[in-house]
Amino acid sequence: MKLLHIIPDEKFSLLADSIFEGAFPGSNKFLVYQLSNDGPLVHQHPENSITVRRNEEGKRIILEEIPKYGVVVLHSFKPFISELLGAVHLPGVLIWSFWGYEIYNDHKLLRKQWSTAFSRSLQFKGLKRITTRLRLDRKTGFPSLLFGKADPAKRSLLRQVGAVATFIDGDVAMLKHHGLLSANCSRVRFNYYSLEDITSGFDSAVPLGNSVLLGNSAFPTNNHAEILPLLSKALTPDRTVRVPLSYGNDNYRKEIITLGNTILGQRFAPITDFVPLAEYNNKLADCGFVVMNHLRQQALGNLTFMLWRGCRVFLRQENSLYAYFKGLGMLIQSVADLRKNPRLLSRFLTEDEKLANRKILEEVFSRAAIIRQLREDVQNLAQEYESAESRS
Repeated sequence: MKLLHIIPDEKFSLLADSIFEGAFPGSNKFLVYQLSNDGPLVHQHPENSITVRRNEEGKRIILEEIPKYGVVVLHSFKPFISELLGAVHLPGVLIWSFWGYEIYNDHKLLRKQWSTAFSRSLQFKGLKRITTRLRLDRKTGFPSLLFGKADPAKRSLLRQVGAVATFIDGDVAMLKHHGLLSANCSRVRFNYYSLEDITSGFDSAVPLGNSVLLGNSAFPTNNHAEILPLLSKALTPDRTVRVPLSYGNDNYRKEIITLGNTILGQRFAPITDFVPLAEYNNKLADCGFVVMNHLRQQALGNLTFMLWRGCRVFLRQENSLYAYFKGLGMLIQSVADLRKNPRLLSRFLTEDEKLANRKILEEVFSRAAIIRQLREDVQNLAQEYESAESRS
């Protein structure tokens, strides 16, 4: 089985190569397309890769390469790719690694009820100035800066997807519900980061502190403003709320820092610098509690690390990660639970609860487990495709 990976010039290709080569040694080739037609590549990529630019020559190479492989893996996709591949019939098995922005940044692809809920935090009175700066679209009510230009070719491309590469089955169900995937589209269990990657360089003997981790980025989908008043009432003056804001929307970052300082005072500790993963994890070492107020799935890496650490975690029930972790048998709680009983922010998990969560993570997210699950799912998908082709 030969696999062609089509991926933008982003940081994930080496991680993807490591996992896929573990599952299918010597069978992977990466086709990296540059995000700009000028200048060199920004990120490092596997040796088994070729680079194309977003021009006619690049399109020709992509279309010539695809028929040579039985499996094509789209690691997200930019309009350049969806416009090209959405206009042709793709042979073989098509797998899509869902990064999120392809859908959430294109409000015309989602039905109204999801998009309204997704952007609900933008109506919060504490963010009035932000919504003004983002210039809400008069027809949709959604912020034009946060949502990318609609890409009509996406629908055609997505309907050809045979499987979505994700551990989160709720995301596949959501995409099917909105009519973006075919009814028989399946799931391939895959993640770029293994548990070993996420925890590398961190001393597991470091004890938990009583600080709180809030959110994972400077995007309004974190819904920081909705939860800050609750944290202010629930936490004593000696507690700290660590808020990662190193990437996202600049205006939103500034507003949340102002709002956080106003509501929490000295307890508010924003993280605004990009740092290596091990250093970032060390910044969170004193957090024994995690509050993620997202309506959509985000922060899987943060959550995996903090659950491995033994933290008490709160997620929105609307977030597909809530049902996913619950389905694995892990101990997590909802933000609704926290609203009912804010004293939960002072109750650490027991040692037995911490160990139970860690055991489940090791069974699912260890490097060996990810490779095994990926191999099984891709092989099954390829066999199903071959059987269907033989019957047609």
